[in-house]
Amino acid sequence: MSEPPTCVPKGFTNLSLESESKPEINGFCCNFSYFEVRRGAEFMTRYPGATEPGTIPTDPRVFNMRDLHENGLMDFIEAVTANKFCVSDFLWFLPLNFLKPGATYSASDVIAWMESLRFDMLSFKDNMSPSKDKVISIERKIMSTLDPEFSCPAYLASTSLPQEAIDSIPMTIRNGKLYVALGRRAKCIPIVITDSHGNTIICHGNPNYILYGEHLEPKEKDALVALYAAFLATGLDYMAMPSRKASAALRALAEEGGFVVEADDVLVYILKKSEEPGRDLRYWIFSAGEGKPMFGYKRNSFSYNILFVLPTLDIEEPLDTFECQKGAILSAEVALHTFCRGGSIARVGEEDLRFEPVFPAHAGQMEMAIAVAQTILDSRVSSLTSECKS
Repeated sequence: MSEPPTCVPKGFTNLSLESESKPEINGFCCNFSYFEVRRGAEFMTRYPGATEPGTIPTDPRVFNMRDLHENGLMDFIEAVTANKFCVSDFLWFLPLNFLKPGATYSASDVIAWMESLRFDMLSFKDNMSPSKDKVISIERKIMSTLDPEFSCPAYLASTSLPQEAIDSIPMTIRNGKLYVALGRRAKCIPIVITDSHGNTIICHGNPNYILYGEHLEPKEKDALVALYAAFLATGLDYMAMPSRKASAALRALAEEGGFVVEADDVLVYILKKSEEPGRDLRYWIFSAGEGKPMFGYKRNSFSYNILFVLPTLDIEEPLDTFECQKGAILSAEVALHTFCRGGSIARVGEEDLRFEPVFPAHAGQMEMAIAVAQTILDSRVSSLTSECKS
C-alpha cells in the first residue's frame, strides 16, 4: 500500500518527501510534531538537542496565523486525539493553566493565544554541544501579548530534533520462570475543545502500558554511542555492561517504575537498538483515519534497549506520578501473548486488564528482551548442570 501524501502549506518545504504535495486549508498544522514545529526549512523545538543552529528571526511573531483556520485546527486536534496523543505535547507553547484538566476550551481561544506569541527580540543565547565545541541551536524566549507573565524557552535549529531514548526492561526469575515488569501511563482527565459550530473533541490521552523509558540527556549520549559500538563489534545479540554506565536506564526505572536498584544485585545487558522508521508515531506522519488529513513529518527515532535481571521484582509507586502510575508484573509467557497491538486481556490479582502498549514498537522490544533473558537463563541452567555432573 502506498503512503498517503503529506499536506504542505504554501511556503513550507516538506523535508520527509521527495516532492511537495498540494497545500490544503489545514496545512498550517501539518508542521506540528512532538515538541517541535517546522518553520520553513528550519525547526523550533521545546528542548535542546539538535545538531545545527537555525537563524535568528527578524519577525517577532512566532507564528504567521493567516494560514490557520478553525477547521484546520480541529482536524489536527482530532488526529492527535484519535492516536491517543497528549495535546500539550504538540501545542507545547500553550500555558499550563490553558489546558487545565476537565476544562472546556474553544478553538478560537487556542488560535488567539498562538497569535499572541512573540519572540523576545532582546534576548537570545547559543546552545552549545555537550563537548562545548560548537553551537547546535539558538535559545530564544517566547512571550505573549495576552499574558505579560508568560514565558517559554524555544530552540531554533536547522535540523529536526531526533528521538534519542533508552528503554529499560526489568525481569526476574521465579521458580525457574521469567517475569517482566511493565510501566503504565497515568490516567488522564479529559480536556474538551469546541469550535464555533458546536463540534466537540474530548482528549483522553492513553493510560495503557509501556516499557520504562527516558530521553537521553546530552551528557549520556556519547557514552552510550561508544558502548553500543563495542557491542556491535561482538556480533552477539547482547552484551553485559557495568551498571554504572546505565544511569539513564536506572533513571527510567526510578521515575516511571519506582524501582530502587542496587548495583551489586543486578545484571545489566545492552541489546540491539530499536530504530525502525515510524517506530514512534509521535515522530512520524499520522491522521485520524483513512481519508483524513495527514499531520506531522518524518523524524529520526531510536531507543537503546537495556535488560535488567533483578533478584526480585515488586511494583512500587513511580517517582513521576504526573506521567505514570503503577504498572504490572507478568510472566514472560503471558506478556508475549498480551502486550501486543490490540492488547489481549490477562488476569492480574483480582482484575482483568488489557495490556495494550502505548507504543506498538515496545511489543517487539519486549519480545527481543525476553528471548535474550531466556537464553541467559538456559545458559546458566546448563552451566549449573555441568558443574553438578563434574
